[in-house]
Amino acid sequence: MPGAVPARLEARITLETFALGKENGRPSRPGSEFAAGDFRVYAFIRYEGMNRGATWTYGWYREGEYLDGNTCLWWTKLPDCPYIVGEKGITFLYYRRPGGYDPGTYELRIWIEDRFQGAFRFVITPVQ
Repeated sequence: MPGAVPARLEARITLETFALGKENGRPSRPGSEFAAGDFRVYAFIRYEGMNRGATWTYGWYREGEYLDGNTCLWWTKLPDCPYIVGEKGITFLYYRRPGGYDPGTYELRIWIEDRFQGAFRFVITPVQ
């Protein structure tokens, strides 16, 4: 990717929590199981050792099927990419599935370059 620089070996991204909202940059209504509906799911992530221009990728999946995501450069403004600054901290990504969330298992998968950081899961249950 043009403008990319090597990521530090100590760079890490982990999931703090999923939530249905945010207030003052912090999660509101956190959890890992939500009833089906039309809303955003926020993924609050913790990062450390990140450097400007490092390549990172995120993808949202349902039952293993790719829904949305992108490959971006850390601390760099690019179209369709979250603009995240700093070497360490907590921030969030969000996804709103067109037409709403159907029941199933969803994942947010994250990589720094080709280093897999994890598949963070949440479950959407049928409306009772």
